[in-house]
Amino acid sequence: MKSSNLNQLIPQAMEAVRSSRMNEYIKTEGKDKGKTFKEIPSAMKGYIPAMGASIKQSGVLPTLAFYANDSGKEADSKKLLAAILSLISSQKERQNLDPTVEVPLVNYVITRCKISNTDRTQLGADNLNPFELNIVTKEILQALVALKLAVRTFKIEEK
Repeated sequence: MKSSNLNQLIPQAMEAVRSSRMNEYIKTEGKDKGKTFKEIPSAMKGYIPAMGASIKQSGVLPTLAFYANDSGKEADSKKLLAAILSLISSQKERQNLDPTVEVPLVNYVITRCKISNTDRTQLGADNLNPFELNIVTKEILQALVALKLAVRTFKIEEK
């Protein structure tokens, strides 16, 4: 990754953290249960590098499917997916996504990589353009690096 590209992405990543509300959470247990905090959950700090490693090991779509499910997680990983989406897509592309889909990043990756004559109901590995999928994967990894650096500028929950 070129450092000039990373230098441009960091301010955008800081805004993505704010717009996805990664820097807010509601305490679910303990004496402050139900209270909203304006800091990044400590678990989120670990999700970012773990996601990059998972993409390298398992591929982008299996990783996104894992992070799309919040059950049993300490922090809302869907906020991380929303931040990534805002870094790798334009406002127009986000507006064209299906609003009923719960995890827009997965929808965006599939829509962007889908071979044009593919019926959405029969989507499989053979129906995705491997070159475009490789480009999207690199963009997501770059976004993760920028988010990791951007997160350091926010207050992080102390355990």
